[in-house]
Amino acid sequence: MRTLLAGLLLCVAIHAEDWQTAFARIRIRATNFSAHLTPPVALILTNFQPTAELRAVVLMPGAADRLYFYDWGEIALPQNPTLLDAVTALANKAGLSIFAVPPFLLIGMPYDNPADPLNFAPGTPIEKLKLDERKFRGRTYFLDRPYDRLVSQTEKLTHLRVKPSRSDPASWHFYRLAFVGYDLTAPEFLRALAYGTKTTVRIDRKRAIFTERPFVP
Repeated sequence: MRTLLAGLLLCVAIHAEDWQTAFARIRIRATNFSAHLTPPVALILTNFQPTAELRAVVLMPGAADRLYFYDWGEIALPQNPTLLDAVTALANKAGLSIFAVPPFLLIGMPYDNPADPLNFAPGTPIEKLKLDERKFRGRTYFLDRPYDRLVSQTEKLTHLRVKPSRSDPASWHFYRLAFVGYDLTAPEFLRALAYGTKTTVRIDRKRAIFTERPFVP
């Protein structure tokens, strides 16, 4: 396995070699790619293959700012490149961090928060909501998707009213979504949305309420 530059990749909850080994087995066709805007994100999300521990990759807000506001040039990959080569090269070039929080692999910056963004209000009938039984079967893929275009889909999956609504100005500053996931349950889908939009999500009896997280540089 190719050595990573120390300190650039931070992994939480599982040993780093777990995701690295999995990504080293995924061959990709690209020999080079642009480290700017959506191309590097699309490369990673499109080639990702789920494992027993990791079933989703989410672009976090810090990484989105890093890739959208700055052009890091062209990245050349070695012969017979793998997804590990691509992720490692991009992380080293743009100074990104990788957080492994099963079932998610989060691509972010050191100041992005990998803590669980989902919580339940006191008195919420968790068992009656049956959220773990509600699932998106197969592959779910979003690239540069605005929050308001996912509200109806989220409500259909969770059977909860999502706040802010599609037309609520409170969501106008939410980050756009970029993630891929496989067989995500309703709570996992909500977490993916929260990680990608820099929010927390609180569930009560009838609602899933997204609230912006404060910026911590």
